[in-house]
Amino acid sequence: MTREQVDSAFARYRENTARCALLRGQIEQCEKVLRELESNVEEAGLTVTAQLSHAPRSGLRADRTASLASALADGGAPWCVLEVREDIRRMRSEFERRQAQNAAVDACLLAMTEPEALIVRRRVIDGMHWRDAAEAFEERFGLPVSRTKATGLYRRGMERAYAVAR
Repeated sequence: MTREQVDSAFARYRENTARCALLRGQIEQCEKVLRELESNVEEAGLTVTAQLSHAPRSGLRADRTASLASALADGGAPWCVLEVREDIRRMRSEFERRQAQNAAVDACLLAMTEPEALIVRRRVIDGMHWRDAAEAFEERFGLPVSRTKATGLYRRGMERAYAVAR
């Protein structure tokens, strides 16, 4: 990853985390809908097949019904099922991409010392002002930190992140 990509991944960490939580719920809902649709399609296919065995084989309606029953019997699926499957595939792909970006950020944070990671997390991920990041540092470590010292911790931490991401 380039420095710009690392910076971008850190900046999007919170957004990615929130989006992944939303996607996880949406995927679960879509999978439930898909199971219901597939069950309904299967039941409808059995019903249509049973009706076809007693129905005349002529006429446009019977041909369309027979075509649908044949497609279902061969493992085909109606457009609504295919659409939900595609939605799930697309959401899983986005979820995996965002999870991978966050995993890269987590790896970078693990390479940092605890003070560096705290300053980087507060500044970049949490979007805190330097003063607030310094207060968080003092709260965590019991030591006051100047903006200059916090900036140094930030720079060293990001250098470690860039090194890990190479």
